[in-house]
Amino acid sequence: MNKTKILINVATGINDTFGAVAHSINSAIKNKLNISDIFLTHDFYDNLNNFLNFKEINYISHISKEEKLNYEIHTSPRQRSTNLNINTKNHLSNYITLNDMMLQKIKNFNPDVGVHFRFKSHEVDNQKHIIRDIDRYIKGFNTIYDSTKTYYVCSSSPLLNDYFKQYDNIIFFPKQYVASKRINRKDNTEDVFTDLAYLSKCPIIFRTEGLFTESAKMLGKGIPEIKRLIDGLD
Repeated sequence: MNKTKILINVATGINDTFGAVAHSINSAIKNKLNISDIFLTHDFYDNLNNFLNFKEINYISHISKEEKLNYEIHTSPRQRSTNLNINTKNHLSNYITLNDMMLQKIKNFNPDVGVHFRFKSHEVDNQKHIIRDIDRYIKGFNTIYDSTKTYYVCSSSPLLNDYFKQYDNIIFFPKQYVASKRINRKDNTEDVFTDLAYLSKCPIIFRTEGLFTESAKMLGKGIPEIKRLIDGLD
């Protein structure tokens, strides 16, 4: 039987990267493919290996159209809710982990709670939407706040920075780049992986919307428990 070389070609965010890998591995397990190698390439991030280790997966920063002809191409699944854990035996963290630099960065970081506030890129460019969401996000946060606990809070909007400065027990790193449809995603790669790394150390994570926290859970080897900060939030 000929062995299949799979190329996972991701053209969107980091959640889709993990989702596409999980989808491809799931397919290989289900269909009992005789795979020689799995390769990953990403249209937005050309330096993933600065933050991640790939085990049994080869990372390629750039690949030509001609080279792609040698692979069976897997693209990002439309549903980003692809089961990132796959199953106990083939947990995705067996294939992708934080690298030594990132692990050293979070080595002595042990927060009690993580919180992720998600703003859509088109809303980040619209101050009216931002102010509306910040108001209800803060109300939601106040329902879980406990002065005896340490929080790691991350957001794609710098407007929350001033609010959280009043708390001594909240860690909130200012972003180098604001999430925006006008910003090239390559520019904020370090911000993305810093947040993922710190969230992965939190035993419980509250989120607003999106699947960013699912990626943090995967990097945390499934340990973080994820809850919605505001019930019914779209």
